[in-house]
Parts: sequence; structure tokens; C-alpha cells
Amino acid sequence: MGKIFLVLKSLIVLVVFGFGSIGHAQEQNPVDVGLMEVIWYQPVDTPRFSSFYSFFNRQDSTANFLADNFILEQPARIERITAFGRNVRQISIRELATIFSIRIFADDNGRPLGHPLDGNDSHIFALDVSTDNNSLQVMESYDSDEMNVIISLTELIGEPLVLESGVYWLCLYFDTRYLEYSWYWRYSGAKSYTAYYISPYGRLNQHAREWNALSGSYYNLAFRIEGMIYD
Repeated sequence: MGKIFLVLKSLIVLVVFGFGSIGHAQEQNPVDVGLMEVIWYQPVDTPRFSSFYSFFNRQDSTANFLADNFILEQPARIERITAFGRNVRQISIRELATIFSIRIFADDNGRPLGHPLDGNDSHIFALDVSTDNNSLQVMESYDSDEMNVIISLTELIGEPLVLESGVYWLCLYFDTRYLEYSWYWRYSGAKSYTAYYISPYGRLNQHAREWNALSGSYYNLAFRIEGMIYD
């Protein structure tokens, strides 16, 4: 049996542990796709190597986080999040990391309000999933370095996440075992708010202790959010 710890106040924090093998997307489909609609989608439509790492390594206190926004014109029920990424070392997920984390932040004039290590619990939603949890679905290609992560909130916490209309920032990352083993979040050519990155401890980039906009040919991240929009 897994363990779920839930704290409810102005934010939601969950830590989910489990046992068993990682569920692969082609083998499991815990939520009927027919009951969901695509709420927000930024597709992978960039060259294969267009990506940036998003990780936290506790052993040497190194981190680099990415966040991109999604906009809800109406209240919505979030049931599933898919993140499109790369595992550049092509190793198993348990070798790569111990935890996969989701943080959702409110908007602060076009950038996230807070970051995962700010110590202020500034997120409005947090979910940490052990890579041993068989409800964490990973779609891997052994012919390439593709590693897409599918998070079914209904499967993991027993209910969807309900958000009011507004602008939100999605931050996803792995808690890696080794600094050199990182998951890379794929870029998207979608035209939306510019995605941001932050290196809170400054060890990777002394100039990125605060959120910095991605720059270059592509400046958004590839992900899909599914659920239901309320009328």
C-alpha cells in the first residue's frame, strides 16, 4: 500500500510513495480518455535535442528548475498531466532519480510566484511521487532518449485538482541520484508566455538565482494538461 500525506490550508501538498514497477503508458490507462478533454497543450514540434534539464540533487544541493504557464479561461478539473522529455543517459528511471515532483504556482506579473526551494510554501499545489510508485507512468523509447512522464492525479491522489480561472505556472523536475544524470524537458514551438528557469543556489548559474526567461529559438516547454473545463 502507498502512503499519502495531505495538508490542506491555502495550498495542497502531497507526498506519494508506492511499491512495484513503473507503469508504462502503453500498458496502463487508469482514466478513460473519453471522459477528459485537452485543457492546455504545447506539443513537441522542435528538433530532438532542443531541451533543458530540470532537476534537484540533494547530495550536493544543486538544482535547476523550469516552469511554463498555462491559462484557464474558466474553472477546470485537472486529471492528467503529460510532460515530454528526454533521458540523455538512457538509464532506467530508478537509476536516474528517486522522486518526480510537480509544483504549480500562481502568476506574479508574468513569472512564477515562488520556486520549489524558497522555503515559503508559495506553491498552490505540490505532488512528490516516488519512482517506485506503479501509478507513475513513464513512456520510454529504447531506440532514442525519449522519456515522457504521465501523471494521473485521479490515480495518485484519488481525486482531480480543481483550479479557478487564471494564469498558473507548471514546474516539473526529478530528484536525481547523481548530478550528471538529469531529465531534460523538451522545448515546444508554442506561442505563449515565455518559460522561465531558476538555479536557486547559484551553483549552475550565478545569474539565475531568480527566475530568468528562456531565450533562443524556442522559449516554451512541451506538456499537455487534460481534464474537464467547467461551464
